[in-house]
Amino acid sequence: DEHASAVAHHYIESSSRGDADAAVAFARKAAEWATARCAYEEAAQQVRRALATLPDDDVEERCSLLVALGEAHLRAGHVARAHEICREASQLARELGAAELLARATLARSGEAVAPGGADPEVVGHLEESLRLLPSDAHATRALVGARLALALNTPSAAARRASVCRGAVDDARRSGRDDVLAQALDARHRALWDQSDLVGQVETAAMMTAAARACGNRELELQSLQLRLVDALELGDIGAAEHTIEEYARLASEFRQAPYELRLRLFRATCALVDGDLAGAEGLVEEAHQVGSAAVPVAAHALAIARLRGPHEAVRSRLHDFVGAYPVATLPRIGLAALHADADRR
Repeated sequence: DEHASAVAHHYIESSSRGDADAAVAFARKAAEWATARCAYEEAAQQVRRALATLPDDDVEERCSLLVALGEAHLRAGHVARAHEICREASQLARELGAAELLARATLARSGEAVAPGGADPEVVGHLEESLRLLPSDAHATRALVGARLALALNTPSAAARRASVCRGAVDDARRSGRDDVLAQALDARHRALWDQSDLVGQVETAAMMTAAARACGNRELELQSLQLRLVDALELGDIGAAEHTIEEYARLASEFRQAPYELRLRLFRATCALVDGDLAGAEGLVEEAHQVGSAAVPVAAHALAIARLRGPHEAVRSRLHDFVGAYPVATLPRIGLAALHADADRR
C-alpha cells in the first residue's frame, strides 16, 4: 500500500483508457493508506489526482470519488470545502439513483451537523431521506446514517424519535457484523441515554463501544469511547477512574498528534483540576486549549466555570460577548453571560 502513490503517478503519466483505470484504482489505494495514517491532506490530494485522470463518461465513479474527497476534506478540518463537494456528490447520486452514494455524501456532509446553534435542518432532512431510500439489507450504511441522524436529533421534542432511531441503528450495526459500525451506533446510543439520565445504561454502552473499537483496531473510535467513559466517571463522582481514563486517552492521542485531541486532553485535565479546586491549574489548561484549537463552545464553558468560581472575570465576559456575536443563535454563551452579569449584580 505504501507504494500505491508512486504506482498511481506512473499510470497517471500514461494516456490510455486502461492506464487511466489503473491510475484511479491505485490513487484510491494510496488515499485509503493515507487515511489509515491520518494523513488526510495527502488522502485528498490522491483523490484529486484520481478525479483528474477519470474519463468524463464515468459519472458513477466520479460521484464515488467526490464523496471520498469530501470525506478527506472533512477529516482534515476543511468543513466548508467538504460541504461544497458533498453537495455536488449528492446531486450526482440523486441523478444516478444511487442510494448508497447519496448516503455516504450525506454522512460526509453531516460531520458537523450538530453545531453550536443546533442541528442543521437541511442536513437532518437529507439524513432522513437517505435512511428512507436505503434498502433494508444495507445494514452497515443504514446503521451509520441512523447513528448520525440520532446525534442530530438533539432537541427535547425529538427525544422519542431519537431513541427509536438509535435502536434501529444498533440493530442494523449488529446485523452488519462490523465492529466499527457497531461502535458508531453505540456512540449515538450513549448520547441518547444521556438525555434520559440513564447512567447505568451509559456506562454499559461506553464499555461496549470501547470493546467494539478495539476489536476492529479503530483508534479514533476508541478515543471517542474513552471520552464517553470519562463523562460517565465524572457523573459517578469517581475521580480516580476519571484520571485513569484521561491517561489512557493521553497515551492513545499521542499516536495521532492532532490538534483536536490535544485540545480535548487539556480540557479533560482542566475539568479534573476544577474538581480538585485547583483554579490556577485549570485556568492555565483552558488557556492552552484555547491556543491549540478552535472548539469555542467547550473552551467557553470551562472558562465560564472558572470565572464563576473565582468571581467576576472581565476577560471571560469579553470572550463570551465575542462568542455571542459570532453565534447569535447559540444558547450556552448567552446563558453564561447572563450568569456572569447576575453574579456581578448587573442584571
